Amino acid sequence: MSSSTEEVQTSNISTIGYVVHDANQPFTLESITLKEMQPTELLIEMQYSGICHTDLVFQKGQIRVCPYPAILGHEVFGLGTVGLTAIMAAKYLKVKQIIGVDIFDHKLPLAKELGCTDVLNSSGLSADDIVKKIKELTGKNNGADFAIDCTGVPKVIEAMLNVLSMRGTAATVGVPPTGAKIEIDPLQYLLGSRGYKGCREGDSNPPVFIPQLCKMQADGHFPVEKLCKVYDYKDLDKALHDLHDGKVTKPVIKWS
Repeated sequence: MSSSTEEVQTSNISTIGYVVHDANQPFTLESITLKEMQPTELLIEMQYSGICHTDLVFQKGQIRVCPYPAILGHEVFGLGTVGLTAIMAAKYLKVKQIIGVDIFDHKLPLAKELGCTDVLNSSGLSADDIVKKIKELTGKNNGADFAIDCTGVPKVIEAMLNVLSMRGTAATVGVPPTGAKIEIDPLQYLLGSRGYKGCREGDSNPPVFIPQLCKMQADGHFPVEKLCKVYDYKDLDKALHDLHDGKVTKPVIKWS
């Protein structure tokens, strides 16, 4: 038996990455050099990375989470990745009725496969029509006990708030543009004991939550592979266009 140790480079590490230099500028593939590793950091080889719609919002300058230039990445109303995973979670928790809303017909069958009992294409519908149809689906016009917006679109958020039942709770998960405003009727929230909150990354404790997600996936309750399409790292523009056009749910970039 023998053992050996390998010296790991911790400074002047060269790699490649997509950089956005300013708002409304394109992503450019560039050679970059990483800062010296700190004692609390871990060096890993990146093989795949997912594209999030928030990356597009930052690229357009609609939110500012860090200064430019930047390398991005971090890892119901709206049936994108977040909306569909919210549906999986609701199904896992044995929610009796799950209603999914989106503007693309081709997303609705997958939403039903993943757990929706009802789906609604809201394209062309007014906010009042959306509220009316959802209340009809819930029976006796009661509305939804819980509602989640995964779009960040102010008008969609307002529609979501109006579908709540008595003592219902709504949450914004999708990222709205910086400075976006919505209108609510506070009296409706007082008299109906309704609630509205923001929810960042599931309000989770990652050291506890990530192992739970891994177990859910291993047990077949979190089939994320049904959401993903893999693109070569040189095809970022195509992946972004497909995401913008609703042709793909979760683009994943393959680096190696």
